[in-house]
Amino acid sequence: MICYALDSQYFFGNDIIFAPIVNKAQTEKEIYISDGEWILTKDGKIYTKGYHTIKAEIHEFIAFVRKGADIYKCFQ
Repeated sequence: MICYALDSQYFFGNDIIFAPIVNKAQTEKEIYISDGEWILTKDGKIYTKGYHTIKAEIHEFIAFVRKGADIYKCFQ
């Protein structure tokens, strides 16, 4: 399974994926999204399974919430 090999993003429970920017001057990151639909918390865009390049400024974080999860309200 691809998710077990990823070392720069992680699940927080079953409904949140965090992908922190960890390199100096980094402004984008390639993220793997697992099955289902996931909402990027910073803009509400929906992503599906596969690899996606996400842009993030120094003051932003990259987090996805599983579509339909109640916890999404905490990010709005």
